[in-house]
Amino acid sequence: MHIYISYENEIVCETIKQLLTNLGHNCSIFESAKDLFCLMNIDLQRPDLIIMQKHQNNTGIVKQICQKNLLNIKSPVVLAASIEDIMTPAEASLYGIKAYLREPIALSELILLISQHEPDQNQRI
Repeated sequence: MHIYISYENEIVCETIKQLLTNLGHNCSIFESAKDLFCLMNIDLQRPDLIIMQKHQNNTGIVKQICQKNLLNIKSPVVLAASIEDIMTPAEASLYGIKAYLREPIALSELILLISQHEPDQNQRI
């Protein structure tokens, strides 16, 4: 499974990447949501899953990424957010967000979420 990871904290990002790589996944890391958005504007590769951190300073760009994803890529999005940064269920649905991880992230919860979003190889384009 190819997973895009955008997380502001480099240590957390590397930890997630190492865990997922050890589980056999291919991960692309983006140091900021803005970097991820820039790539999505020039490269329409389709990751199997996008994991992003949402916080008060990047809400606008996260929403832009979700809109771009809904229009072109259509990959499930998982947001990592503190309780005060979580969108309402209606807003999350509007942006195609499939799940939340509350910060601090429990790696066991992350593994479970990823297993629930593994694509059926027969349905891939």
